[in-house]
Amino acid sequence: MPRSSPTSKVPDNPQRLLDAALMAFNEAGIQGASIQAICRAAGASIGSAYHHYGSKLGLAEALYVHGMDAHLQQLAAQLRSVRSPRAVVRALIRCLLVWVEQNPAQARFIYANSIELQQRRSAKLLALRERWAALLGPHLSELQHRAQQRKLPVELLQPLLLGPSHDLARRWLEGAVARPPSDFAEMLAKVAWQSLDTPAAPVDRK
Repeated sequence: MPRSSPTSKVPDNPQRLLDAALMAFNEAGIQGASIQAICRAAGASIGSAYHHYGSKLGLAEALYVHGMDAHLQQLAAQLRSVRSPRAVVRALIRCLLVWVEQNPAQARFIYANSIELQQRRSAKLLALRERWAALLGPHLSELQHRAQQRKLPVELLQPLLLGPSHDLARRWLEGAVARPPSDFAEMLAKVAWQSLDTPAAPVDRK
């Protein structure tokens, strides 16, 4: 019996392509994954993949935007109820760790490919940055002011707030941490807040 062609009797479904690409990219990397294998797994034609996403890299970009937008929506819901800078820090950390727990495949893909994909300047990625800036801008400006009052370089703000949480999330995804990352959210939030709430010690220049 002849094999059915991926062109198909299967209805055109861009989400099925994204799901297949996510699995392929996590297994083989963007460069190692084959667009033919992705389409075969999705039951889609290569023409359909190029029609919806333009290229294999366009498919990877769409996955990145899709994952970051999902995280953004969860974070926006959390930030609606915050009433203090400390609550902002807590929401940023808890939302990140919970999202990673709930979406490990997407998180693994984003961590592995964010540097490469962020270098692209497509309309979708620029729009994504604008959405993140619109959401976080007012909150981060207040935290930046607090950092400046404590003589902390503004470049250190996000590494101090989220660096340990990102490291924990990556280690959990690699299997190096057994407990769910959100178990540590309160402790990480407390430490992050202390970095902004405690005056910076004088720098020893000897």
